[in-house]
Amino acid sequence: MNRINGKSAEHYQNMETRYADYAERLKKLEKDYSLSSFLSKAIEHLKSNEADATQVAHFLMGKTETLPDGLEIHRPALSPEVHDVMYDVLRTNRYGNWVIKESTEKTISKLTHLQALLEATNGPSAVHQINQAGQTAPKNTNCFLIKLPPKPTTSEKFLSLLTPPVTAEKNSVSLPSESAASPHLGSKTHETTEARLAAQSINSLQNSRKEKILEILSKAPSALTAHPGWKTVEKNMECYVEATDAIQGNIFDQLLKNYGNQIFSLLETAKIQSNLGEKKAIQIATTRDVFNIAMNTFNEKTNENSIGCPKSLARADDKEVIEPGKQISLCIDTPIDCGNGEVKEISVLSCIAPALDTNGQPEFEKYVTGKTTSKYKLKRQDYRLSLDTIKQQILETAREKKPPRVILSAIGANAFVSALPDPEREVARNMIANMLAETARELGAMGIEIGFTDVKEDFCGRINTINANGPTIKVLGKIPGDWIQNRDLLLNAWDTHSLLGNGLGADNSLDGYIGRSSLIHFMHALICSMYHAGVIGEDGSPAPAAPPGPSIA
Repeated sequence: MNRINGKSAEHYQNMETRYADYAERLKKLEKDYSLSSFLSKAIEHLKSNEADATQVAHFLMGKTETLPDGLEIHRPALSPEVHDVMYDVLRTNRYGNWVIKESTEKTISKLTHLQALLEATNGPSAVHQINQAGQTAPKNTNCFLIKLPPKPTTSEKFLSLLTPPVTAEKNSVSLPSESAASPHLGSKTHETTEARLAAQSINSLQNSRKEKILEILSKAPSALTAHPGWKTVEKNMECYVEATDAIQGNIFDQLLKNYGNQIFSLLETAKIQSNLGEKKAIQIATTRDVFNIAMNTFNEKTNENSIGCPKSLARADDKEVIEPGKQISLCIDTPIDCGNGEVKEISVLSCIAPALDTNGQPEFEKYVTGKTTSKYKLKRQDYRLSLDTIKQQILETAREKKPPRVILSAIGANAFVSALPDPEREVARNMIANMLAETARELGAMGIEIGFTDVKEDFCGRINTINANGPTIKVLGKIPGDWIQNRDLLLNAWDTHSLLGNGLGADNSLDGYIGRSSLIHFMHALICSMYHAGVIGEDGSPAPAAPPGPSIA
């Protein structure tokens, strides 16, 4: 039998099997997302601090709770189950009655091997998320939503450093009725001079927006404009302006003016995460309602005229869209108004939380049992799976984009649990808080600063209570706000139906505030229109000249 360093090849094969088993066991431990990151730090520390090997080993094995100076782990630290696995990995560091001391080189070798297996399986510092019933949140597949061909010349830097003055947006308005899509302010017999002037002002604003948007579209890459469906896109965007006039604000016009020439560069940053295939994920991302607030939305004709599809895929009775763990997320770069005359460049990650604000929501029966409000019970296992999916989407986006700061929010914890009775609502809110606490610990282990924003300021305290030993999250303020910094990654609470930004000025959710302060609503509308006009294909790439693409009857 072949021997290596005095040991048989079979010995090394058995060791490899054992370490693969250790890694698999660690993947299944729900709360210890910081282990891989800590192992990386510990390995580097021991290379120059050999005398600390015993203390590090004993910490990992659960024999001590203290770490050497210069090495730390975000609390809460490792669970007893993880200590048990590490006890097996580092068994010759037990000392006990054997009084056997393992060399520092051997300890580093073991930890390096284990850490490499963890990273190879789950990415840096990742451990597969599992819900309370042992269901796994499958690993997300990523796809860019818009795949334009390379530009012949170097493109302009994404979001120039200009900070143009932004006028105050007009006040929020009530959700528009169908008639409000094309405003009419009274009959000729009864209208006043003031009403006529107002109508003229509205029409002038609409025309100005249409002209600006058509100017932006005229500068689109030729791979798009050469398609016969491009005329449909232009027509859609004119209808979009008319349909959303009552819920857009002055910020939209200012951002279009100053950043319109960068729209197609911004669209190329749009990226989906999904546990579904690319084709299906893109279909879900582009088959939307212009807005949907508690199932109130435009009629199908207005929706189709504006973005190319009559209704969201979820409302078209596609059951796969609403399955727990199969939510998509959509991340896109955008300028955002800070409310103080400045504009910053950020990434908005929109993740879908279960909409339990009314029993009319398609996913309500997926997450809730009971026939009457007082008897509604949350399906905790399915709900946890949906939250684990959100957590994974946040962490994967952070690992890829490497932002200096991630801004968390109370995703799904306010309006989206409003149909539940008080006790079940608290269960859901506590589960969300725990998910965000776990996410914060993992982000902290990556060295990323964490902040918090929302329309309310009472939820962050729950997260900090759970993470009593850190990292502490600071409430930064509301949106818009002068606390926003360039390159922030902002977590937006999205739904299964709407465009990003949802009801804009008529929407008092976080999604609405982000939408009215940025360009995400318009950009998403443009993406949807291009898809349904056949200008981009089912993989997000520019389509060859062909009949218009898929639609939902």
